[in-house]
Amino acid sequence: MRAHRLFRTLAFRIVFVYIAIFAVSAASLVAFTYWNTKRELDAETDQTIDAEIIGLSEQYQRLGLGGLADVIMSRSVRGGASLYLLTDSLRHPIAGNLDGWPQIIYRPNRFIEFNYERRVGGVSTLRRARGRVFMLTGGFQLLVARDVHERHETVRLFSTTLPWSVMLMLV
Repeated sequence: MRAHRLFRTLAFRIVFVYIAIFAVSAASLVAFTYWNTKRELDAETDQTIDAEIIGLSEQYQRLGLGGLADVIMSRSVRGGASLYLLTDSLRHPIAGNLDGWPQIIYRPNRFIEFNYERRVGGVSTLRRARGRVFMLTGGFQLLVARDVHERHETVRLFSTTLPWSVMLMLV
């Protein structure tokens, strides 16, 4: 009976409205931070990929397909986060550090994210990458990408902890 009276008081209603406004504000602030951080990280990765594509297309114009394959092979052996795959029109690999064409849907002039396998210490692991496909004359295709696995995992962790964080703020 007392609880029923408590819910009908003006003080309870004011506190309830304040908590609801605070919850929406806190969730909006955290969601905006999440969205803006992801957008900035994607933009940074995209700029790096675009710069590499410009450089590689210049190499292709200067050196032809064989020269481009040599440049890709020299960049591939360095390791790091850069991923390359030069293929013929049937997507048979010519050069690069990816074993084969990933399961992606080609969208002209759009960035794509895909999973790929990478050997680390003799063990094959599934990783995440972001890249772009560049079409060359003669049906050749060049996939230039960056490994974004750590960033992807951080974003995934952030998105799974977001609801819990808002709940803790409310408590």
